[in-house]
Amino acid sequence: MVIRFSLLCACLFLLVGCFDFFGKEEKYDGLIELLTKDGTNVKMVFDGLLIDASDYQELQGWEVNKIKLVSNHSFYFLKNRNGTLAQLQDWATQHYFFVNVDHNGTALVRSQKNLPVLTEAKLMNISDVSAYLLDAFRFTLPNKPPPLFEEDEEHNEAYFTRIVRIQLKQYSYQDLLDLGTLIDGLPISFSYAELDVSDSEGLSGEISLKMVGVNS
Repeated sequence: MVIRFSLLCACLFLLVGCFDFFGKEEKYDGLIELLTKDGTNVKMVFDGLLIDASDYQELQGWEVNKIKLVSNHSFYFLKNRNGTLAQLQDWATQHYFFVNVDHNGTALVRSQKNLPVLTEAKLMNISDVSAYLLDAFRFTLPNKPPPLFEEDEEHNEAYFTRIVRIQLKQYSYQDLLDLGTLIDGLPISFSYAELDVSDSEGLSGEISLKMVGVNS
């Protein structure tokens, strides 16, 4: 199902049109920067989360109970299950994490090289992209809450940004992989995610994304 919607995503560029901003780059600087430099690829974040989870699920004496994802940094907050910090440090070194201990608690931290949202900036209609997301959720994640869209913010009288919030309830890591695949190729940048982790309830929390494009 995800593959089918990925093909629809590719076709979306033709359906809404790729607007030509040649010669108008200054007006669209912020959009171009977000998509090709400053933004964060959503699929990269969730692919990285699955790789990290396959590591930390083998951790002895500690258990991940909260996750915070910000840009290309991942924080995995831990609950002590009769482990020691010395053992945790040794394990983290072997698995290319580092350990952070502060007022928020004890966390495993991992960074990864950022990938741009798109290799080439494209100007798409954010209303049509939003409609695609709603249909994609109904088709691929039918039992999950649909995305919520905040009010658009206009920039340079040329383009808009739109915050997209996704509420997670009983998600699996595979669900997040599917979500990343659905969004890949769209003008949507990852902002942050705050998740609770439970053996019985899976992943719950909120993901925030930023969409950019025209709205006309």
